[in-house]
Amino acid sequence: MWTGLKPNFSHLRVFGCKAFAHIPKVSRQKWDPKAKELIFVGYCPETKGYRLLNPETYKITRSRDVTFFEEFENPEQKENDEVDDEENETSVVGTVTYLQPPDDETDDEIDSRADNETDHEEDEEVTEEDTSDTSYKIPTRDFDSEYAPEREEDSEEDSSDNERLEPADDTEPRSPAPENAPAMPRRSTRVPKPIKMNDFITYLSLGRSATDPETAEEALERPDRELWAKAIEEEKKSLIENHTWTLTPLPEGKKVLDTKWVFKTKRNASGEVERYKARLVARGCKQTHGIDYIETYSPVIRYTSIRFLCALAVKYDLRMHQMDVVTAYLHGDLDEEIYARPPKELLDPGQQEKVWKLNKAIYGLKQSGRSWNRKLDRTLKELQLNPSKADPCIYFRRQKGKILLGVYVDDIILLANDDQLLRDTKRKLAEKFKMKDLGEVRNLLGLRVTRDKQQGKIWLDQQAYIEEILKRFNMKGCKLVLTSADPNQKLSKEQNSTTNTEAIEIKGSVPYKEAVGCFIHASQGTRPDISYAVNMVSRFSNNPEKAYWVAVKRICRYLKGTSKLKLEFSKEGNSTIHDYGDADWANESIDRRSITGSLFKLQGGPISWQSKKQSTVALSTTEAEYMALSATCQEALWLRTLARELDPEATKSGTVIY
Repeated sequence: MWTGLKPNFSHLRVFGCKAFAHIPKVSRQKWDPKAKELIFVGYCPETKGYRLLNPETYKITRSRDVTFFEEFENPEQKENDEVDDEENETSVVGTVTYLQPPDDETDDEIDSRADNETDHEEDEEVTEEDTSDTSYKIPTRDFDSEYAPEREEDSEEDSSDNERLEPADDTEPRSPAPENAPAMPRRSTRVPKPIKMNDFITYLSLGRSATDPETAEEALERPDRELWAKAIEEEKKSLIENHTWTLTPLPEGKKVLDTKWVFKTKRNASGEVERYKARLVARGCKQTHGIDYIETYSPVIRYTSIRFLCALAVKYDLRMHQMDVVTAYLHGDLDEEIYARPPKELLDPGQQEKVWKLNKAIYGLKQSGRSWNRKLDRTLKELQLNPSKADPCIYFRRQKGKILLGVYVDDIILLANDDQLLRDTKRKLAEKFKMKDLGEVRNLLGLRVTRDKQQGKIWLDQQAYIEEILKRFNMKGCKLVLTSADPNQKLSKEQNSTTNTEAIEIKGSVPYKEAVGCFIHASQGTRPDISYAVNMVSRFSNNPEKAYWVAVKRICRYLKGTSKLKLEFSKEGNSTIHDYGDADWANESIDRRSITGSLFKLQGGPISWQSKKQSTVALSTTEAEYMALSATCQEALWLRTLARELDPEATKSGTVIY
């Protein structure tokens, strides 16, 4: 109307249709799929591209290189349509008519056409004379059933049906049609199929409650915008207090990194939201090695060390507290010269042409973790806390009382045998960094810590995390099993009975890698009982098949019945490190390598375990046992080195291996 040019609607797509986002070569291997099946849910507000929902992870991704299948219908809808086609009647319920673009264009062509409005003059004129060929059914895919992991045959089925919107009755009086009017199609006398709206409802529920916002604009438009606005202000305050940048014009020849806001809700061990976090991060993916950064390695405390500290806490009745460093990375000093483009929320009028010269390692830089760890290491050494040789993330001091610290990035565990010593250490740390005192440890790296000082016991569990896994993979209603793996079934590559096409379909339709990754975290935290089963299914992550997916679901079924299991450390337990180890022999039908299994205990609770395939083929059961003994002794030596520094009494006698 204003320009005299027809607008181009060729980039519009059917909401909820199937979309295949192209996977770049750098992000896939030779035989991996070249595209990922997603669901179209909208358009990117800031950049040219599409917003796509991953039905496996329920996360929104962005992509410009997308192939759409707007005519896709699920098997249920297709079957219903075939029944309708048998009756030669015209049904007008559940259809939508829309205009197709004048020709098939790629996404890049659409973007270029949007940039140059003069190209619109060459568009063909679209009329509505005949739209019978462009009338399609609304995609009514059942979101839960199509993309959810398939259940076992004996699993319970959901009793609830998807909500449907019934068509309203047409009760208004109609005027008589003219005598020369063309005959209208006869309305079907059958009850019309209701339109499923679960695609749209699911998207709204995900976009407004279950997912975190992607941009500052989106965060400030949500119902909880006040909490997100408060988080943004806290991040701004931290950036300013730490003198993170120096505002300057960009020097000639220097590269500038973009920045963006990242929003995340932090939950406690019960799964409840306890904090809204906003972080300003740099796009470190654009950094160049050797120019913008050199080394990036930064250590974190091992899970074995955490369980070892819990055993010491019950043995010596140590106070066990936790502190959190506020915006930890902003304390790390930068050695490289790096420039970043500030967000508009942190720029004053008239400063749009200036950039930040970073003084501190903000989040997103490749060297941020290392810079922070070096700063913390220097600070703790100044407080006369010495790092352990076995685990450099454990610091200790035995003079003038016993104090132990465990460090995982910005989470610090403090153990002390004296209240005054604990308070003094907290005060000294607060003088160096802005700290948050969380009191006694209750939730540590996803592990729930429960303590009874009267009984002298500590329990560790991951019940909330396991329930989240079951909910994520739609297995909350599954039946229970007694073991994590089927003793009568051995998974191997020999079971590869599917074709390459079927394997690719299985790989793209089930969240195999995501499920295995969740199991690995659980098995490393508090669940040694699933280590063997997780070890088996993790071998086939790059080429999953139906039998392997059944094994994955069996782990879910086992976890559901055992989600409340806990590791228990007791003051009355054995105070010396001891181990239980074993090995099978040539159990693998392909390479005939054996499996080593071991579990170390201290104070009555497991502190270290493993289930691992041996590196070479054992020629006999004796050789397999010796190879398992060798691997077990390596772990025993490491544990004794750690105990020699933190608890010398635990190494007065030898480590017994059963």
